[in-house]
Order: sequence, then C-alpha cells, then structure tokens
Amino acid sequence: MELYLAVNRQKDPELSFTRKLEHYIRGKGWGVKILASYQDTYQNYHFHIPSEEGVILALGGDGTYLQCVNDLNLLGLSHPVLGVNLGTLGFLTQVERENVRAAVDAVMAGRYTLRDYPLLSASVENQRVSYCEQAFNDVVIGRQGFARVVKLGVSIDGSFAYATRCDGILVSTASGSTAYNVSLGGPVVPPGTPVFVVTPIAPHLPGLRPIIVPETATVEIQVIGSRHDTGKVGLLTCDGRSNGIWLEKNDVVTVKKHVSGGKLLHLTESRRGFYDVFREKLLTVK
Repeated sequence: MELYLAVNRQKDPELSFTRKLEHYIRGKGWGVKILASYQDTYQNYHFHIPSEEGVILALGGDGTYLQCVNDLNLLGLSHPVLGVNLGTLGFLTQVERENVRAAVDAVMAGRYTLRDYPLLSASVENQRVSYCEQAFNDVVIGRQGFARVVKLGVSIDGSFAYATRCDGILVSTASGSTAYNVSLGGPVVPPGTPVFVVTPIAPHLPGLRPIIVPETATVEIQVIGSRHDTGKVGLLTCDGRSNGIWLEKNDVVTVKKHVSGGKLLHLTESRRGFYDVFREKLLTVK
C-alpha cells in the first residue's frame, strides 16, 4: 500500500517536516509519494491524486483535509484520508505532528477502521445557470453586500418552514457542525449522526433557531429578495471554496445528501474520542 503526502505549503513552506516524514516512511521500506499541487482558475489549490490504491496523509489543517476530500470526490476516488495537524485548531485532523510516526506505523500495520462520511450536494438549475457542487462541512447561501441583508425562504421536504431577512443560511453535516455552524450558535453534532443542521446567519427574526433535519431530507432555499433587488443578490459557496456562484432573485438552491460519500480513517489505538477533541479544540483557551 502506498502512502500519499498531501502537504499544505503554507504550513510547511520548506517541506522540512514532510521530507523528514518521507525519509522515515522510506526507511521502513514502505512506498511514499509527495503529491504535487496546482491552482485552478478560481485560485483554489488541488492535489494530483493517483488512482492507485493508497492512504492519503493530509499534512496541514482542516482546510488541507477538506481539499483532499473534495479532490477525491471530483476524481471519483475513495482513498481513506488521515489528517495531520500542522496548524492551530485542526478539529478534523486526528493526529498531532509529534505523533505522526506512531500514526504511520499504525496505518501500515492495519490498525485502523474506515468510516463512511456523507457529502452535501448543492445545486441550482434554471434558464440562467446550471450549478452543482459538493461539500464535506457546509453549504452557505449568503448576502451579496456588506451593508445589506437578503430575504431567504426555507422549505424542508417540500414543506415551507420560514422566510426571513438575514445575512444568510448555512446547511452543515454532522462533521461540519464544529466549523462555521458552531460560531453561529448552532448545535455540535457528533460525527456519524445521520442528520444535517440548517442554521440562520444573523436572522432578523430573533426567535429563529437552527433546525436539525434527517440526512435524507431535501432542503430548498429560495432567494426571495425584495421588489428593488436586481442582479446579484446572494452568493452560494461550498466549504468556503472560491468557485461559488452569484444568486439572483427567485433562484432556488437545493441541498441534499450526495449520492456518494467517502472514507474516514480512524486509528483504533487512539484514545481521544470526539468529546475529548471538542473540549481540547473548542473549549480550551490558548
């Protein structure tokens, strides 16, 4: 089995950590490859991931981890991904840099399990635009400008839930609930829980709260706008990537579970559970 190193060059600019890890892996007689990266027209970084079977070590932070998941989805591959934290928060990364050698030993010895994770699919289909993207963490429908709000309507499985003026609406997976969602006051959901969270962003209605829906639900978010709105009214993004699209009045964004997901690698020897990570990463002031 090959180990693929997907490194965030901002976190390891001289590749000093990566080269030392590569040397360690080769010294064990195992195959290893540092993945090349490139930028697309939207200035998003991507990794050249081989189709041959292997495990990806995402060396960086949560953003590096998410990029690996996104690239695998685009390529139709299902390589397991293990995150190694070279940054600060690293909520999605299971391994800290000082423990990386022990983690590599465990992976090569097969001391891990694979867990399925869902992806969100966000699509807009009308005469003006045809758009469909996937997200591991969240889908955000936000306002167009800094000094104005946007009126959005939310329906769940065809039933109208509410309409409100707000800064936007966020739909997150359970894994993504500890990202943007938690900073909005949304609930923290343990990974693997088969639900999505629909969280309003700064709603004009003070009593409006996040809604937890089953992951089988279809969430539709309509850009209602006002009679004065023309042109760009809102912005749709997936996992914060810069290849989102501008939304206009009456556009409807459909968010639901993607037809395929991916594989998360979990080290069986790890004694740190979800609530340990939650306490360390979100409740500890550093």
